[in-house]
Amino acid sequence: MIKLLKNCTYLNNEFKFKNGDILIEDGIIIDIKDNIEKNNHKIDSVFNCSDYFVLPGFVNGHTHNPSSLFRGIFKDKSLGNWFDNSYQGKLQKKAFDYLDEKVSKEDFHILMLKSYSEYLRQGITTLVETGQSDIPNVYEWTEEVIKTSNLRTVIDVYDNIENYYKKSNEFIKYCTHLPEEELLEDQSLPELVDIKNNYSSLRMTHCLETLKRKKIINNKFHRTTVELFDKFNLLDKSTLLFHCTYVNNKDIEIIADRQASIVYCPVSNYWSGAGYAPLEKFMQEDINILLGTDFLLTDLWEVMRNTYYYLKTHTELERYQTKDVFKMVTSNAHNVLFPEIKIGLIDIDYKADLQFINKENTKLMPYIDNKKYSTLLNNILIHGRSSMIENVMIDGKWILKDNRIISFDEKFIEKRYKKLLEKIYSEI
Repeated sequence: MIKLLKNCTYLNNEFKFKNGDILIEDGIIIDIKDNIEKNNHKIDSVFNCSDYFVLPGFVNGHTHNPSSLFRGIFKDKSLGNWFDNSYQGKLQKKAFDYLDEKVSKEDFHILMLKSYSEYLRQGITTLVETGQSDIPNVYEWTEEVIKTSNLRTVIDVYDNIENYYKKSNEFIKYCTHLPEEELLEDQSLPELVDIKNNYSSLRMTHCLETLKRKKIINNKFHRTTVELFDKFNLLDKSTLLFHCTYVNNKDIEIIADRQASIVYCPVSNYWSGAGYAPLEKFMQEDINILLGTDFLLTDLWEVMRNTYYYLKTHTELERYQTKDVFKMVTSNAHNVLFPEIKIGLIDIDYKADLQFINKENTKLMPYIDNKKYSTLLNNILIHGRSSMIENVMIDGKWILKDNRIISFDEKFIEKRYKKLLEKIYSEI
């Protein structure tokens, strides 16, 4: 299949907007020119992009799905006090028990597709799925949902990597999990080294997210989590560390030297009371940074804006720009998640994972874009909303078209989701 995108205002590989036509064949961008004549190619379809800004699809680097059903029941309670003996804690436990023990395959699909529809409508085309259920068939069920949604996904299968790593492809990639700090033991660390040596996969974990977890590791091993992982050579280009809120300067130097990546989750850390990760120090050391929504949250645009605001208040005002944030959700992310394929930029030979933002929305204006100055990318970041994204393409295929999700019935999912929440909480 050959698709022609005409009259595009697209974000190029230098994160500047250019005008031109984009030719796509079998999911790959094969040409970009000022004008591509339809008669010169056997083109199957033409889409006029005059009304849109065309951007690479975004990557959500840390998610736990399905977790939207827990919205509101973790408010104003620190991570260390979740599941306590209060009414709220018992409510949390019962909701988790439902998802771990009682949820049916059909209901699981509804809950997952509800979250995935929210991601697609934000222009997210790839996500890292860390999971939120202990049901026996969770990975198979998750895979089914992913295939329905068509999202590219990295699935964390924890200690089951032996059964999954060979199934990885350019749409679904399986990875393993380094144990959480409270679960790390002396005898488990050599086993992690064996897994690293025997299976070629990404390794990821929550790292120094809270002071409580920092103290656990310090009391048990008399070093930081980063130092402990480094002692066993578990940090490299294939390591993805979530949060890193309480890393010290030595930790940061180690992460940078080993070329591991960090997923920065500011909004999650704010509402959970975990604190502020030192993003400016990560960037000063040229650590590869991704962005993630984490637990309960699905709004990556909010995360992007908070990242931008943090940089403006913790560094010199002009040091980092809008494009630095966009790199975190595009090229930076794919450099670690899918380094074996070209993806995350709009350029020849790259995968056509694209989003189309309505440029007629006056909230994005004024449009000033010349050699001296541009407002476009900044206005999209600060004033853009998911409601402005009308089309999404993954691997050259329309997934969201004319504001409608193609691969599943969103209205049906919304209806079933509401009834499912009523059922779950009436039982609690």
